[in-house]
Amino acid sequence: MALADHLTFIRRDNYQVMSFLIGFILGILPGLISLAVLVAGFLYSYFSMYYGDLPKDQIEGAKRGAMMGAVLAVVDYLLTFSLLSWFPSLALSGLVYAAIVGAVLGGIGGFAAFYVE
Repeated sequence: MALADHLTFIRRDNYQVMSFLIGFILGILPGLISLAVLVAGFLYSYFSMYYGDLPKDQIEGAKRGAMMGAVLAVVDYLLTFSLLSWFPSLALSGLVYAAIVGAVLGGIGGFAAFYVE
């Protein structure tokens, strides 16, 4: 059975937004930002492949997942650590770190999406 059969609320017209929202909601919970980025990258790549917007390829899935992971990590970082705006150099280095780690974890999630079906 396909994973998409169980996640019926995610459709062709909203899979980008729903992948981001599911990851964002998980990322709000303390300590789950790494899992949130993996899940968002996985879902975005999986549904991209499922709906045919992306060829079923490991590298393309990893790239798509890395893009979603980086965006989600930066948004979560900006919302969660907005208090660091008092120290701009620390906030900027943390933002770069969040983007890099988010891209790596999202890429791993996107890479794993290839192996689900």
